[in-house]
Amino acid sequence: MINSYNNIMIIGGTGRNIGKSTLMELMTKRFSGFNEIITLKTSMLLPGEEYLHGKHKLVKPDEYILIEETNRNTNKDSSRFLRAGASKSFFLSSGELVIKNAFDDFMKSISSDSFIIAESNVLAEFIKPAVFIMIVDNNNIKPSAKKLIDKADLIVPALNNKEFENAVNSVIIKGRGFLLKNSVKRQQGRLSL
Repeated sequence: MINSYNNIMIIGGTGRNIGKSTLMELMTKRFSGFNEIITLKTSMLLPGEEYLHGKHKLVKPDEYILIEETNRNTNKDSSRFLRAGASKSFFLSSGELVIKNAFDDFMKSISSDSFIIAESNVLAEFIKPAVFIMIVDNNNIKPSAKKLIDKADLIVPALNNKEFENAVNSVIIKGRGFLLKNSVKRQQGRLSL
């Protein structure tokens, strides 16, 4: 059974360096003024995708590392999210066998009233967020991302500042959850602005 979370927005992408952290930073800035925003960036090594993980510390399939960022003055994405207004920022590196347990432990470590913006593809495979945005670069699609494109509530072209701005403006908070505005329409199985 897949659990649904009204307080979680996931930003995923088809590859590296396509704007996931930039869009996450913009979303954090938008919502942090009046809400407690917690950011989470995940990394999970899948066979054949080792080259996509840059300098992240890799873990074995049966272990994970959950780190809370406290330093706002580094070049790490987790620091950028703090500077954008996140009240807390976490990095989760997980092996594929324990990602669900790692996520459960993360959820236990934060307030249930918090709004979570996560940069992750893997979370979209086993939870149902209120909003799932997928950044797509048709020339940069890793194998594990292909199956997620059709799950996305909103498809955004990679590295497109205008479309990023449109995406930010298409999400609202209503009550205790994220929601896409009514003006965002489903077309051909995907949402577009």
